[in-house]
Amino acid sequence: MRFKALIFDFDGVIVNSEQRRLETYKTLFKSFFNKQIEFEKKNLIGKPEKDNLIYLLEKYNINEFKFDELINIRKELLIKEAKKGFEFFNLTLDLINFLNKKSVPYLICSNSDKDYIINAIEKNKLISPVDIITPNKEIKPKPYPDMFFKALDLMDLSKKEVLIIEDSPVWINVSNEYGFKTAAFLSNFNENELNGAVFYIKPDSLNDLKVIQRQIEV
Repeated sequence: MRFKALIFDFDGVIVNSEQRRLETYKTLFKSFFNKQIEFEKKNLIGKPEKDNLIYLLEKYNINEFKFDELINIRKELLIKEAKKGFEFFNLTLDLINFLNKKSVPYLICSNSDKDYIINAIEKNKLISPVDIITPNKEIKPKPYPDMFFKALDLMDLSKKEVLIIEDSPVWINVSNEYGFKTAAFLSNFNENELNGAVFYIKPDSLNDLKVIQRQIEV
């Protein structure tokens, strides 16, 4: 069965942004609480922002805060970083260029803020997804499958007709449970950490790119 569409995660798949994106937590805690925080990035990558904030607030024994204010300040920090521009993964751009030429639809589904993503990609005219789906009041963040089912509805496709490309275990480790096929993009985790993927993509492997291209119905 070949795939009729692709769904991309954003950070760590389209743009090499994880380090700078996670640094905004340090900036936030320093400016808001005067706390110098440290963390293992793999403990935060791919997880919902709310979960990460709760983890860090508990880790540093911070009990007095306005949650909405923290989220709004971090959103401003993220958009500022996005406007500076991120490095794009060339292999992903090559894949997107292939999809564009073959008129194969693709979407972005990410736990990141939609305005942040729009600012990050606006200078790259190559990237023109059918839609950018992010969490809201009706759509829960990954690892819930809500945004992927929304993507299927938009494209009028079934789960077996779509390949998802992700870089973190937050989704990959549960994708089979929901019946989705997911390729692991190895930008931040290794194959053992991304159990459940049907393909593995090294960011610098043209062979891996060709493998994915051969799986796409054109």
